[in-house]
This record gives sequence, C-alpha cells and structure tokens, in this order.
Amino acid sequence: LIVTPKTTFDQLTPLIKFISYNLDIEWEEASRNETETRSGTRHERYLATSKACMLLLFLLQRRPVIPELHKSLEQCFTNADGVAVWILCCMINSFDDYIRSIGVRCITAYLDGLMYITSQAIDNTSSSGLDKILEG
Repeated sequence: LIVTPKTTFDQLTPLIKFISYNLDIEWEEASRNETETRSGTRHERYLATSKACMLLLFLLQRRPVIPELHKSLEQCFTNADGVAVWILCCMINSFDDYIRSIGVRCITAYLDGLMYITSQAIDNTSSSGLDKILEG
C-alpha cells in the first residue's frame, strides 16, 4: 500500500475497514467501562488501530498527492462528503484524545489535498488554454 506509486480502491478498503471496525469496538468498550484502563488484547488492538490511523494520516499528508488516493477514498464512501463524514464520525468522535487529534489532522490533510488537486487541475487547464492562445 505505501510503496506503490498510486493507491487503488482495492488497496485502501482493508485499511478503512480495519480502522472502522477497531474504532467501533473501542467505542463500545469505552462506553461500557469509562474508568477502566486498556490492558491485554484491548491495549494491543488500540496500538494497532492508532498505527493504522497514523498510516492514513501519512498517506493524506503526502505532497504531491498520491495518485488515485482521493478518488479511491471517494469510492469507499460514495463521495468527498462521505469521506469527511467518516473521518468526523469514526476518528474525531472518539473517546481517545490521541485518535481524535489524528482525526483532526486527517480531515485537515484531506481537505488540503482536495484543494491541491483542484488547483493542479485549474493550472493544467489554464496553461493548456494559454498555450493554444499563444500558438493561434
């Protein structure tokens, strides 16, 4: 997933499902036992989940933007709004401050990446239009 030149839907789906599933379990357990500290399997699952969230953050923060990353995320969640809603509901709406902070950084990086992609498309359109004018 990380070392490929682009990120496809098939590569990204397992990561999204892993994060979603484990954060949902953490939410359930934290709701039941707010004062209990993480131990054993719950602690190991938390470590794996936080690393997966950091991986997603890494992918979103890369510049230039990883080809197909935003398109693949939108395929996972129907559209760009769905991606933002998932990050808000799954990561930012967490009992854990660390996961919440990663979620805030993910939403910021995701929106920044959308702006970067849009500006690149506008630049490519503008420069090709300018080339045609100068040639004509």
